[in-house]
Amino acid sequence: MIHQKRLSIADLANRLGFESHRAFSRAFKKQHNISPSSYRNSPNSAKLKLYISQDSINTVTGRKKSGFQITVTEHPKLWINHKSTTCTHNGEILKENIDHVNNEFSELLTEKNTSFIGLASASFIASANTHTLNDEFNCLLYGGIYNSKQGDHWSADWLEVDAGLWAVCTHKGGYEYSSQAWNKLIGAWLPESGYELRYTVHFSLFENLATQVEKTSDLLTHLYLPIREGSSAQL
Repeated sequence: MIHQKRLSIADLANRLGFESHRAFSRAFKKQHNISPSSYRNSPNSAKLKLYISQDSINTVTGRKKSGFQITVTEHPKLWINHKSTTCTHNGEILKENIDHVNNEFSELLTEKNTSFIGLASASFIASANTHTLNDEFNCLLYGGIYNSKQGDHWSADWLEVDAGLWAVCTHKGGYEYSSQAWNKLIGAWLPESGYELRYTVHFSLFENLATQVEKTSDLLTHLYLPIREGSSAQL
């Protein structure tokens, strides 16, 4: 709101995935005790809350409460056989590249590999201190995720993903709104979890694809955030 004043509040609400300008304004004022327009006009007159409570998380999207369940799990070393595509801020694939990626995914599914776990996309989080996904991603890795490295018919490029802990949640719906779930994980859940970021890729594991469902709302994407125990972590 401060640094991109060429965008209206309504434009910002739409980019953030809110259903309406009103829903964004209501959620913003509830969280920060000031309206978006008042804050934009006088940013020094208010101090925004850095962390979002669980109640506010359910309000952020402007939809009914749907819950936001996070599971902490541990995985051994994984491998991603990947290609790359251009993306925009928040790691979202450019719309004109989605069909190409879906075609590549379909080809990958024909490969026979007993180590195959599923289709995935991945990016690096640039800083362990960030509260949201970094805006400087210029490419996104996509391909298959495996328990072990074997064969390179689809792509010769392999990325090793370190073993460790992961915070996992499921995003239901269109890919264009998945950045909201990532931001909840990093900006809301992580600071109060007792865990901290582990420097490796974060990735999305696709349970189904747009070509396999009748409605966008049926899409299921599992989000994996790399974490490690902090000084106050409790199992």
